[in-house]
Amino acid sequence: MAQRSRLGSIRERRPGVWEVCVSSGYREDGAKRTEYRTVYGTEQDAIAGRARLAADMGRNRALGKRGTLEDFWPAFVRRCEAKGVTRATLDDYEKQWRLRIAPRFGSYRWSQLRFGEIQDWALGMTHSQAEHSVRTLRRMINVAVDYELIDRNPLDHRRIDYPLARKSRQACDHVVWGAHHVAEAMRRLEGARIEPLWLALVGGGLRPEEGLGLWWELFSFDEVLTMDGPGLMAHAAITQTWTEEDGLHETKNGFSKRLAPIAEPFSSRLHELAIEGPRVPLWPLYPGSARKEWPAMFEPGGPLHGMPYSRLKDMRSAHETIVQDAGTLDTVNARLHGRSNVQTGYRHYLRPSAALDRAASEMGRMVRDAI
Repeated sequence: MAQRSRLGSIRERRPGVWEVCVSSGYREDGAKRTEYRTVYGTEQDAIAGRARLAADMGRNRALGKRGTLEDFWPAFVRRCEAKGVTRATLDDYEKQWRLRIAPRFGSYRWSQLRFGEIQDWALGMTHSQAEHSVRTLRRMINVAVDYELIDRNPLDHRRIDYPLARKSRQACDHVVWGAHHVAEAMRRLEGARIEPLWLALVGGGLRPEEGLGLWWELFSFDEVLTMDGPGLMAHAAITQTWTEEDGLHETKNGFSKRLAPIAEPFSSRLHELAIEGPRVPLWPLYPGSARKEWPAMFEPGGPLHGMPYSRLKDMRSAHETIVQDAGTLDTVNARLHGRSNVQTGYRHYLRPSAALDRAASEMGRMVRDAI
């Protein structure tokens, strides 16, 4: 049974868990401004929590107003746009809101959000879906706190447990190729349908979605003089990408839009394979089928059978790691791959490599010399 006072009411929902309710002032529609809060502990803790909520209601005139997450969504988008959030990030927020957040929490008032319910909701998705959706919801709540629609974020300083990531058939043993692997694959893939796309990805360090958005007319080939003699330098104009969700669209951000250089030996082979004509794609079939064809290359009878499995998206990692091994500056490496910072490369693409081994050896040499 609820215990009422002039401040509000308290009700024990289950042993040690109390629901505190306070009404103070009026909303725009003339109804009472009411806010709820969950308090854990004894009855005295609940009474103290009621007093704190009443004080918060006095300080924050937005608390207790009728407003749902769905009502707030347009303001959240405007706030993100004003802060310069990239179009790709906004698109991801929109996707998570439309597919997962709105159906579950769109009709909720801010005070109704509970950590336990959010946790159960996250466990009902895949690992990747939960990560993206919780990240979007967490940011929405933080903005609502800034707007004083809620006094605290129920996710603050609390860890959400995500479902175990489902590993693909070969994901458990994939590797990032080194230069000798790339050279061997280049020989084996000669004449394969996926060869042009693969050459662009590994030779230019492109994301798979960037390669799937490439047409032959977006390539230019120029004769250059290298340390090994005359050769060709190819440049691919990266202006669009292809994804399963959105089809063909613009690149992630301004840094992703670039001329990606592709040097020998990849450039000469691409020049041999180039097809003239408007909008002739590197991958001649439905773009999404390329990701399915790549694993088949490693099956018995496939051209890459016997080689260590490396995912199509790992060709970018192979390119970045080999470029690092060649001694390229981190800032140049980041610009080469269409990124705005060097941290992303270290977090997602660079792998333990000869460059790291050389750095460790140099440290050891300096210590030995000091002994």
